[in-house]
Amino acid sequence: MPARHTFRAAGTARDGGFFDHKQSRPVTKYAAVFHCDFPSTTELYEDIATCDQGVTTVSMMTKLHTQRREEQAIDRGIFRARGTRLIRAQVGSTRGISAALALTFVTAIAAPIVEAGTISASRTQIVEAGGITTVTITPLISVDGEGLPVSISAVVGGGTAEAGVDFVVTALEGVASPPSNGSVRLVSHFSKARITARITAVSDSADEPNETIPISAESSESSDNFNNITVTITDDDPAPKVSVSSSETVVEGAGNVSLTVSLSKESGKKVTVDYATSNGTAVAGQDYRAKSGTLTFDPGDEPKKISVSIIDDSVSESDENFKVRLSNPSNATLGSAASSTVTIRDNDLPDVTVSYASATYEATEGGASATVTVKLSAEPKRQVNIPIVVTHKAGASNSDHSGIPAKLTFGDNDTTRTFTVTATDDSVNDDGEWLSLSFGNLPAGVKAGSPASERVDLIDNDAPNVTVSYVSANYQATEGGASATVTVNLSAKPERQVRIPIAVTHKAGASSADYSGIPANVMFGGSDTSKTFTVTATDDTVDDDGEWLSLSFGSLPTGVTLGNPGTERVDLIDNDVPNVTVSYVSANYQATEGGASATVTVRLNGRPERRVDIPIRASGGGGADSGDYELSASRVTFSATQTSRSFKVTATDDDVDDDGEWLSLSFGRLPAGVAAGSTATERVDLIDNDVPSVRDVTVSYASADYEATEGGSSATVTVYLSAKPQRQVRIPIVVTGKAGASSADYSGVPPGLTFGSSDTAKTFTLTATDDTVDDDGEWLALSFGSLPPGVTAGGVATERVDLIDDEADPTVTLALSPDSISENGGVSTVTASLSHASSAATTVTVSASPVSPAVSGDFTLSGATLTIAAGSTSSTGTVTITANDNEIDAPDKEVTVSGTASNPQGLQGDPDAVTLTIEDDDDPPAVSLSSSAKTVDEGAGSVTLTARLSAASGRSVTVDYATANGTAKSGADYTAASGTLTFTAGQEEKAILVSITDDAIDEPGETFTVRLSSPSNAALGSPSSSVVTIQDNDVPDVTVSYVSADYNATEGGSSATVTVTLSAAPQRQVTIPIVSSPGGATAQGQAGADYSGIPASVTFGKTDTSKTFTVTAADDAIDDDGEWVELNFGTLPDGVTAGSPATERVDLIDDEPDPAVTLALSPDSISENGGVSTVTASLNHKSSAVTTITVSAAPVSPAVSGDFTLSGATLTIAAGSTSSTGTVTITANDNEIDAPDKEVTISAAARNPQGLAGDPASLTLTIEDDDEAPQVLLSSA
Repeated sequence: MPARHTFRAAGTARDGGFFDHKQSRPVTKYAAVFHCDFPSTTELYEDIATCDQGVTTVSMMTKLHTQRREEQAIDRGIFRARGTRLIRAQVGSTRGISAALALTFVTAIAAPIVEAGTISASRTQIVEAGGITTVTITPLISVDGEGLPVSISAVVGGGTAEAGVDFVVTALEGVASPPSNGSVRLVSHFSKARITARITAVSDSADEPNETIPISAESSESSDNFNNITVTITDDDPAPKVSVSSSETVVEGAGNVSLTVSLSKESGKKVTVDYATSNGTAVAGQDYRAKSGTLTFDPGDEPKKISVSIIDDSVSESDENFKVRLSNPSNATLGSAASSTVTIRDNDLPDVTVSYASATYEATEGGASATVTVKLSAEPKRQVNIPIVVTHKAGASNSDHSGIPAKLTFGDNDTTRTFTVTATDDSVNDDGEWLSLSFGNLPAGVKAGSPASERVDLIDNDAPNVTVSYVSANYQATEGGASATVTVNLSAKPERQVRIPIAVTHKAGASSADYSGIPANVMFGGSDTSKTFTVTATDDTVDDDGEWLSLSFGSLPTGVTLGNPGTERVDLIDNDVPNVTVSYVSANYQATEGGASATVTVRLNGRPERRVDIPIRASGGGGADSGDYELSASRVTFSATQTSRSFKVTATDDDVDDDGEWLSLSFGRLPAGVAAGSTATERVDLIDNDVPSVRDVTVSYASADYEATEGGSSATVTVYLSAKPQRQVRIPIVVTGKAGASSADYSGVPPGLTFGSSDTAKTFTLTATDDTVDDDGEWLALSFGSLPPGVTAGGVATERVDLIDDEADPTVTLALSPDSISENGGVSTVTASLSHASSAATTVTVSASPVSPAVSGDFTLSGATLTIAAGSTSSTGTVTITANDNEIDAPDKEVTVSGTASNPQGLQGDPDAVTLTIEDDDDPPAVSLSSSAKTVDEGAGSVTLTARLSAASGRSVTVDYATANGTAKSGADYTAASGTLTFTAGQEEKAILVSITDDAIDEPGETFTVRLSSPSNAALGSPSSSVVTIQDNDVPDVTVSYVSADYNATEGGSSATVTVTLSAAPQRQVTIPIVSSPGGATAQGQAGADYSGIPASVTFGKTDTSKTFTVTAADDAIDDDGEWVELNFGTLPDGVTAGSPATERVDLIDDEPDPAVTLALSPDSISENGGVSTVTASLNHKSSAVTTITVSAAPVSPAVSGDFTLSGATLTIAAGSTSSTGTVTITANDNEIDAPDKEVTISAAARNPQGLAGDPASLTLTIEDDDEAPQVLLSSA
């Protein structure tokens, strides 16, 4: 504790005078208490002066106080060791009254000495976008000055960052001057030495280097004992984009073209970008001069220009182009317009031809004009004038038209021009006029093309009224025959060209395919009154009777009206007749003598579509002759639409007893297209009405047995009567087939025999039908039917006729329909037939077996049994073979279809097998490589590529293959390979092996191609080629570095994404160890860690050049400004060296405000008699640094310092804690004087390098008096 000195001075001063006291004792700082006793208008001043080697400088006169009877502590300034302090009291106007001033120096102590100081910042790196750091400047004092002032000042700025532009300074403790020369000056408050200020970065959009803010300080005692620091503003703006004007057009003769290269925004860095031209349709050296180079943008530079020379040749050519491309930007990225297309417009005039678009046009008076188009064969590349020449024809003159220019002008890029010719709408009847347009003298480089002339017909609308009509209302056009010549007439000459539209309406199913020759219009000249056209019926093969056309007129032109007939019918006569069959409706009729006739009906099975005559043939039976009957017609005639006709058969009413006569009707020779139907004959029985006299007779066969051989002798059967019957007698013959015989097996047996009145014998010949049926053993039993009166059966009333068969056993044949089917569900039907019919049924059992390589799964047999009925040669029953589809392309397959046959009559054996072909319907497979790209390591020795079929094939598939150089060369990088792959049936994959050469050259990946070609039984699929990349195994040396040296991670805010880069793709897996060193922060993985996310290593693949990880600041409740973590690389693998930057700092930005310190007393009231109160301190939230609190105690008058004792003075709050340690107590000192309770003010100064919200608020301790009140006694006299 410095020595205490007490000085007293007293004096008086009158109105306006001064009372002065000089304190000349050598002190550096003083404190004084003034006990004043003067009027309230007295003003107390101090005059501060410093003396140094005899030189006195008056610095100021400061008014201290104006108050009556007041104590005031003076706390002003620091002075040198030798100096004079003048305290002056001035007495104000007191109306001449003198005042007395007592000035007492209670204490004078030594001032503190500043030996050094610290400058700290919560962050030494802040981001440009609003980053904040708090700077604290604290002097270190060697002598305890008991809170007496120390004056310090600081300069913030003077680096690359400019105050007011790149950052702003806000004084938290102290005073900040306005920015000047890029910096801000800070001065401490007179009452407090420490300076605290906030520096906030100002965001801009310029990409620029990181900027620095130097911070220095000095005190009134020292100018070089502070640790100066630098705060860095980290730029966060993206690099600008560099772009070139996207397109430019230049005329070939311009000499050069200039392209503008610009940055998307201003940059604070030096930006470079390469540029180079490249050919398009324009070729360097022929159309322009190739150019390349590097553009450099210094900070603030304007856009740059690239000038490329254009070659002016003499070749007439299309516009050509080339490109200017930007590449390799530094401190910038390529914008969307990284290349520009320059189009060179040719200035060499091309030769062109000129022509009219059409050779004929029409312009109608009062109607449509003619739009005439003139064309050039190409763009002329210059202005071209084409003269138009008009020649008047057929009486036309200039007054008949308008709109034809003397010339047409084409611009550089024009290829067509039009003009409109209008016919003058006059009242003159001037049909037939027209104009001939041609070209005049053509300019150089232009010649006439085709058509070079054009006709414009001027259609007159002044004409007489006429009517139009057809000459006849009906015509015929016959298929394959005569056409119809249709005539259209006008009632008079039209005196103009008249177009008459022809309208066609199809009738009765007619269509445009049924005829030809009808024009859309017929054109009449001015003197024409008649025009014809020919309608021809199409000679098709379609039966289409009854079709016809209705011809009328369309919309008629002005002055033409419809005459009569205004419509016309053209019948299209069909020459295609249908085939029909003719038959009788019934096979049996009766016509009775003297009674009803028989009405016989003949029918066609369909309309004949023509007239058809059917001849009728009649022949008598049973003794009938032409005198016994009469036909009403010898033929029946059918019209085109008739299908049924009838005629009558009448029996002649004679007086002859002629029972049993009958008539057989058939058809004569039928016309073309008519065939006999199922009932082609008919029987008409002639019923006799004459009754004879009766005589009894017997009837019998001459023999009981006969034979009739097929293809050989017949059996002549004789029937006898026992006597002449004396009348006509009809003996009915009854035939019974035996052993399978039927009426088809024989012929010649009449239904009856008719005996005349004197006949006793009749014969008939029985013939065995020479059929193809194997029908051994058949025979007939002949007997008599119901005999007429007077006739009885005689001795041989029955007779056997054996039908001797001449056929061998039949042969069975199998058939397939069709014999070739599609694999996709095709069906073939199996049938069987006999070479000739059998009288017994034939059973055929069918089987099917595959012919290799076909398998049973390729088809399905449905049904197995076929039956050929007796007498038939064709089978019934259903047996089918259905192909089963698959997806495999293969040759057609075969199936053998066999059968076993049985027949009780006998057969030649089982049928021969037949072969069914199943046609493959699958497309051939596509052959391709398994991938379009393949990568192989150079040291692998070889690479295998797989050729695949899109589907399995049943055929042998071949395909050629061959390698082809890319950047890899055969012989140096790989061994060329070629050959043919063969896929046997069912194979789907084949391998191609190519040997790879392992060299010792470190080089980029190289490529060659393997191509497939010339497939057989397959198509080339995709991909048909594969690019093989040989990945170099000669690994390159690379450097590893961080992208930036500084990052920020904010508590509760954004994380820091740290990027590690390699200088090139490593061509192998590379693991980079990451080493982290915390700066004031608690390392990750530990309790209370301040950050997380830093990996032990990052691993790069073969082609990786960049990896990132994210560092996150722990969002704790601790005030821990200024923490950071440094990142380095650990031991690097072979071939990897550290680049720059190889270290990186991640600042952990705290989001908590500076904590506040609070004092506490326990208790806050103590007894005078040795009572003790303990002082403690606390923080409202934790800090990462130690907080030191220096406690002081001051009596509150009338208390004096002797009333208490302060033990200890320092409390400490550890980092991460909120409660203090250390012991500070205040003990009351007892006395014997009764007095009011006393008060002691407890104050403290707090310090924390991380910063605090300020010193804690003072507390008041009460010392309770425990003395009894004194007694008032009178002294004895």
